[in-house]
Amino acid sequence: MQLNRGDRVEASFAYGKAVALLTPADAANAAWRELRFLPPDPVQPEESLDRCTRGCIALLEGQPVEALREASNGLRFAPQFAWCSAVAAEASWRTNDAAQAERLLRSAIRQYGVAQELLRADAKGLLAELLSARKETAAEAAGLARDALTARGERVTLLVALGRACEATGDVPCARDAAARILRLPHLSGTLRAQAEERVR
Repeated sequence: MQLNRGDRVEASFAYGKAVALLTPADAANAAWRELRFLPPDPVQPEESLDRCTRGCIALLEGQPVEALREASNGLRFAPQFAWCSAVAAEASWRTNDAAQAERLLRSAIRQYGVAQELLRADAKGLLAELLSARKETAAEAAGLARDALTARGERVTLLVALGRACEATGDVPCARDAAARILRLPHLSGTLRAQAEERVR
């Protein structure tokens, strides 16, 4: 449910609970089955849906190399599968290939159809996270984060990206507001809470 809501932090939290209650293998299989019942793009080939969903689960398991392999195989069968491109982009970013991640995310944002605006917002949010780390792209990152927040509501990753981007562009009120909004969200790590509290101060 949290993955379909576009909330990666809450999805990771829920997945961690599943691993604790079951086993890592059983949690992965259960999550994969649930995701297959709600495909992000039902018109895509079955093989691509399967491979890309497995890639998404590999990201939850903390295995970005495996995720990239699965998503890349899925894209072989359906190169225009935007959600799969976004999965591959996140995996690329986590394996330190920011350039490929950016290229894949921009492609996904262009390829999503009119009925997939929430998924487009998720890709914009991930691109905002990536771009907010660079001063020269911080203004674009802030706009992308705001778009994603409008579509998806409060998400910690989006607010972190917005705060970082606003700080880089010198917009102190925006950075402080983003941090205050982060502190109202559940399941924050100690580090994230401390950073947000410091930014508010």
